[in-house]
Order: sequence, then structure tokens, then C-alpha cells
Amino acid sequence: MKNTKMKNIIGFFMITVALMIMGCKETPAEKEVIIVPAKTVVVEKDAPAKSTSISLDKKGVELKSEELDVKIKND
Repeated sequence: MKNTKMKNIIGFFMITVALMIMGCKETPAEKEVIIVPAKTVVVEKDAPAKSTSISLDKKGVELKSEELDVKIKND
């Protein structure tokens, strides 16, 4: 009885492996690629020369910065 169970398990394993090998064949797929050109970005105003300043002393680091207005326009 042990021998029959082992043969059945090995047979089932062999059939499973064979079916997996047959099912894993790759088929070539055609892919369509669409290229969309990027929009142009126009900078209307340059940033100030000293928008951020960093000072280091015995007390620590001090950071000062100014806010910048940024506008993005879509064509």
C-alpha cells in the first residue's frame, strides 16, 4: 500500500510539472506606444538674487527666506 501511494504522489507531481511547463510558454504581444510631446514652460519672472540667507553663530543656525510667486500656465 505504501508503494502505491508513493507512485501516485510521484505521478501526480510529474503531471503537475508537465502541465506547468506547457502552460508557461510566452506569446509575443504587440504593444502600441504613443509619444506625447511635452508642453513648453515659460518663466515670466526670475527669482531674486538673495531669496535665501543662512547665518551660523554660537546660538545656532538662522535661516531667512522670501516667498516666491510661481504661476504655471497651460497652453
